[in-house]
Amino acid sequence: MNLPGRNLQMRRTRSLRNCQVAAAILSSLLCLNRAPAAASAAEERPVLRVPLTDSSPRIDGHLTEPCWKDAARTGPFKVTRGQTTGAMTEAFLLRDAKHLYIGLRCAVKAAAQPAKPSKHAETVELLVDSNGDRNSYYLIRITNEERPKVSSSYNEYDPPWNDRTWQPHFKSAMVREAGVWAAELALLFNIFNKNKTLAAKIGLSIRRFGMATGEIHCWPGTFPGLGKAAVLTGIPARDHMPEPEYVLRGLTRWYRPPGKAGRAFLAEQGEQTIQFGPGSAHPGTTGEVKLELEGFLLAGDPHARGIIWDLAVDQKKGELYVLSDTRPVRGVAELRVFDRRGKYLRTIMPLNPNLPRSSVRDLCRMTAREGGTELVIPKLFLPWGEPSMYGDWWHHPQKIALAPDGDVILSNIYRGTLWRLKPDGSLPADRWTSTYHCRRNEPFESTVWTQESWHVPDLKNYMPFHALHYPYFCSGPDGALYVSAGQSSRPTRLYAYHFEVGEEDVTYHWHVGGKEERGAHVWKCRIRPGLKLERRGSSKAFAEPCGLVLDGGHLIVADAGNNRLRVVGEDGRLVASVTHYEDHGKRYPLHDPTALAIDDRSNLYVLVGSKKRPADLRVERTLRLLRRAVDAAAGKPPAAPRKLIKLKSWRRPELLAVSKPLDADVLQIAVDAGTRPPLVWVANGDGPGSLLQLAGDDLSVKARFADSGESLSCPRQSGCQAILNIDPHTGHLYVEDDSNYRLKQYGTVYRLDQQGRVLKKWPPRFFNARRLEGTSPWWTLDYRRHFRCPNEPLFIDSIFGKDGRVYRWKLGKAGVEILRFDRAGKPIPFKASGTNALFVDHAMRVDFWHDVYHGMDVDRRGNIYYVAKVDVDSKRRPVSAYHALHRQVNVYDADGKLKKRRLLVLDCVRGLQVDNEGSLYAVYRPAKRPWDGYLALSKFSPTGGDPLWSRRWEGCRGEAQVTNAPCHCTTFRHDQTLDGKGYLYAAGKYSVQVIDCETGALVGEFGSYGNMDCQGKGSKVTHPELPFGTISALAVWKDRLFAVDVLNRRIVKCRIVYDRAKRKAG
Repeated sequence: MNLPGRNLQMRRTRSLRNCQVAAAILSSLLCLNRAPAAASAAEERPVLRVPLTDSSPRIDGHLTEPCWKDAARTGPFKVTRGQTTGAMTEAFLLRDAKHLYIGLRCAVKAAAQPAKPSKHAETVELLVDSNGDRNSYYLIRITNEERPKVSSSYNEYDPPWNDRTWQPHFKSAMVREAGVWAAELALLFNIFNKNKTLAAKIGLSIRRFGMATGEIHCWPGTFPGLGKAAVLTGIPARDHMPEPEYVLRGLTRWYRPPGKAGRAFLAEQGEQTIQFGPGSAHPGTTGEVKLELEGFLLAGDPHARGIIWDLAVDQKKGELYVLSDTRPVRGVAELRVFDRRGKYLRTIMPLNPNLPRSSVRDLCRMTAREGGTELVIPKLFLPWGEPSMYGDWWHHPQKIALAPDGDVILSNIYRGTLWRLKPDGSLPADRWTSTYHCRRNEPFESTVWTQESWHVPDLKNYMPFHALHYPYFCSGPDGALYVSAGQSSRPTRLYAYHFEVGEEDVTYHWHVGGKEERGAHVWKCRIRPGLKLERRGSSKAFAEPCGLVLDGGHLIVADAGNNRLRVVGEDGRLVASVTHYEDHGKRYPLHDPTALAIDDRSNLYVLVGSKKRPADLRVERTLRLLRRAVDAAAGKPPAAPRKLIKLKSWRRPELLAVSKPLDADVLQIAVDAGTRPPLVWVANGDGPGSLLQLAGDDLSVKARFADSGESLSCPRQSGCQAILNIDPHTGHLYVEDDSNYRLKQYGTVYRLDQQGRVLKKWPPRFFNARRLEGTSPWWTLDYRRHFRCPNEPLFIDSIFGKDGRVYRWKLGKAGVEILRFDRAGKPIPFKASGTNALFVDHAMRVDFWHDVYHGMDVDRRGNIYYVAKVDVDSKRRPVSAYHALHRQVNVYDADGKLKKRRLLVLDCVRGLQVDNEGSLYAVYRPAKRPWDGYLALSKFSPTGGDPLWSRRWEGCRGEAQVTNAPCHCTTFRHDQTLDGKGYLYAAGKYSVQVIDCETGALVGEFGSYGNMDCQGKGSKVTHPELPFGTISALAVWKDRLFAVDVLNRRIVKCRIVYDRAKRKAG
């Protein structure tokens, strides 16, 4: 349905062939002194007082009760489309204290004969603006079918929003008679609860369409939107509305709102302010165990990035803003600031916990107080990528621009979301994202609950650029924002490919002549208060327009698809078209110009290709086309490098300098003209994630910043096998960096001593069947390559048994084997098999999915406790991935003989530990749970049975199995470990919990959220004293605890202090 609303588009101009006249097409781009049409005075709105009735009608569709005689009547609706045939529509309204009653009578002229049979059922739509803001509305649709249908949704027009989970229960009925049908609705005022208030004057528009004659009837006279809706008075105003429900009836399984219990838990947390003790100790800490920060190992380099999406320069302050992702694909956005030397200054995203709660309210889960400092503990979202504080993956930005007032403007390339942040990462008071505003009667996380988390088809793109292309932004000194449709590029294709989306899912808030024309546009916009994007003009005179810069009053556009630059004057006329540049008297063509920059002398910096840009094949239109294109490119030689050229000006395009060859995937450049000579920054100039600094005079390389490989860059947990392991004999640590099981890629493995010195390093490895680094999640597994380093028993995936032996997990086509060695690597055979391999689990049915490790442990007697698929002995082979989430713990003796089958039967197991007494500890999803994503940490007796104790597990649960059984998109292993002294250490989202193994009581919780700037006592940002980002793994050795902090790319090393006296006293 086309949403009603103001017509924000400028009057379209006919295309003309004459170049001189064609230049006038651009005049709308800059000549915009007059106000847009939407700003004109609104027409007078009809007002209808809704009478109060003492006798409520019976909702049967007949409209025969006496109360309807006193109802307010709209009179016959106006025919707004189609030939008038005598058909008539009228509505009747009345109310009691709790309900708004609406009656509809829809008559059809018996003699009317349609020219063509109608393909759609006759429908009536009601738009209710319950809080009178003329922007938000509730859509109720009644369809006259054999089985009448009533559907509903909550919507906002500008910025656009759609929420299909608003499906309230209300009474309705429909009857059909000769030549007429009628409907009755009893709408509780409480159902309009997506807004915080109910106004005494509300808006209402009604439309009837789908008639066989093609007529459309509307009340009031047109159906243009809420600005001209009728006003209903006499409504009982309410200052507070009840909490909304989130109904999934008829929606896909990708909608994920929590139930009442989950929402109540989140709301309760949001009101808390907790008091920390020394070492960021949480309330309730007994003192029998303490954690003290000792330092950081392999602390990450701020310049270690997966990909740089965009750059922006603040020339007055000499600061460079770098917007990047943690991984080349499916990472999470980071925004960091550097000085002119490339020295790290601060992190904007993820946020600093020392910001005032009031400035980041939408992102704050709770607050803590440490000494005199208030600390923010942010919400954590678990999207189809990496955990984030900023909502789901489709909300995360890839584009950035600096506004004249210093604010940071950001946008997502898939869903065109618009953000505005302060330079310190705080949120503007009026609104910070186009997807949410504080007048909704629900928290910011509802943006995830109410949208289908994969394709997000209900959300219209707010920014006008071409979805899944790379647009360019340019801020004008007057506050204008220029936006180009953008280019199709390899990074944007990979983005769409790995998030499994295409443009077929996209609709736009701003309409153009057609989807094929959108890629030709440049828009001039202005961001108004409330983060409303006002369109001030546009032009479609380009092909894949890219970089934009202003030279005084001239706008320069890199018209990449036409292999030229176009210059537009203040009057909107075409001033110049630059197709060549000159060097020593020779002319050279401008091939494929994309990124642009300009310095204070009007020198122009242009990123160009080595040949003409090919026609845009629009492979992003569908995921099928995209997969075909990306797969075809895999394994082929890389594209030709690009280069940066410096021209004297667009008036005199003479070559002044040329750079060395740059990576083919360079997207953006930025010039800092606040120093002499200027500095030029190139994103991904020497490969993905790299940052080059060039001298502005000759474009020589001054500095290179990239991942050195000597520190952690993205130590995410992937594939459910440990990314942190400790050899109990030597205390050596094994940690894995940059693994990605979804792409069938092992990461770099480091072996460290206790001081963090690297003793050995293993390179990354792909284990897909094609052995290509241009990997696809849909390629199959190479089992031989999957089992890495077969001759090294002491490795990151080794299971160090309490019997002193070493075990390794090996996946093959037939299923899973456990291999046993001594510490020197000598195989130790099992009597049951005659070899050192023990078969423990049959295969999972696979295509591009594959089985993953779920946990095992070995006790002092050599008994093996293995988490197998629950139907391991079933006759169905192989086991379905959807059944594989059901697990059982089988026990084998030291000879390999099955000792106990189905000791435990659990779902979604996240690891298993066995203590010296044979008790078992597991993280899993219990059958009886308060909400679907709830996981529990429980202790079980050596003989199995029900848990001896159980508590809610608070770590990052991931999506694999919990939401989607076979998915490797976000997989997480257990984040708990035993210390052998009666305590279990478990990772919360930003803290470490210490649990008494005997009772399950929490004896201590330590640490709080901190970003990279937070480094504890003695650092520039001293709070929290024990900072953690998101924790991906834990390990304990003697009196030291190690936690892998994936958000901040470091291993946090803590000293464990035991107080036996306090334990005895407890």
